Parts: sequence; C-alpha cells; structure tokens
Amino acid sequence: MSDVYVDNNNYTQQDETPNSYKKGFAITSFVLGLLGLLCCFCGLGWILAPLALIFGIISLATKRGGKGLAIAGVVLAAITLLLLICFRVFFGEVSDDFMKFALNGPQYVADYEATGEVPEEFQKYRDPKYDKYWSSFEVRDFDEFYAKIVKQYKDQYISQGGTLPPPSSGSTSAELSLLPAV
Repeated sequence: MSDVYVDNNNYTQQDETPNSYKKGFAITSFVLGLLGLLCCFCGLGWILAPLALIFGIISLATKRGGKGLAIAGVVLAAITLLLLICFRVFFGEVSDDFMKFALNGPQYVADYEATGEVPEEFQKYRDPKYDKYWSSFEVRDFDEFYAKIVKQYKDQYISQGGTLPPPSSGSTSAELSLLPAV
C-alpha cells in the first residue's frame, strides 16, 4: 500500500464540471414535477409537467448539480403527462361535459326546473352503453342521475346565496353564454 502525500499549498480540488454546484434547475424540475403530479387533474398538470421536463432536461444537458433531483423531476413530469393523456383519451368527452355543466350550472338547473327535460347536449348519455355506470351512483338511468345532480347543484348553489336565472327560451346554456349581455 502506498502513501499519498498532499501538499496543501499546491493542491486544489476541482469539481467534475464548472456548473456542478448549480442545482437550481434540478430542484425546480423536481418541485414542478411533484406539484404537477399532485395537481394533475385540476388542470395545472398541463402547465407544470412540461416546465418540469424542460428544467430537468436543461439541468441534465448542462451537467449541473443535482442530477438525481433532475432525473426525479423528469420522471415525475413524464408520469404526470402519461396520466393526463390517458385521462383525456378515456374520459375526455365526459370531463368536457362535466365542465360545461359546472360553468353553466345555474342556467341548466333553471331550464330543468322549468321543463323537466335533459338538455340536448347531455342526451347522448341515455345510450345503453352507459347503463352499467348508473348503478354506482345509486340510480337506474341517466334521467334519474341528471335529476339527482341538478338537485344537489341547486341545493348547494342556493345555500351559498346564489339565485337561479330565468329559464332560457329554447337556447342551450352554451349558446347563451356566448351572447352579449343586453
């Protein structure tokens, strides 16, 4: 075994690369990737995951420090994007319709209370291919499901101090929301 002598006056330790102490991009990638995964179904995932990917790839490509954090950020962002894409492919139409109802809920409730009819844009859920899902909501069919959703929405909306608008005259709520106020 040989002895190693180090002259402290002439020896300086150098990092692998000049950027190895810069860990900001790696930390940012990890934090954005984690937040993207946690918030992936509230819409923020579509913003946070690509940012996490970008910061992680930049950190890895420029050989900055925090390689493990950068890899973890890229992996979390990739998982988030896969979940979002799968959700969009399998539940895209349904989630769009729920969003439409959420945005125009008071008008849908007022129209249903006035006519007792399910709006035309939601009647596609009367198709027998959806029948297997209604039992999980403790209803027999879509009409009963829609009535239950309208009642729950109305009760919550009114308990929070909201007032329902007058029923529309034959127009769908989506069309009404596009018309200018008079």
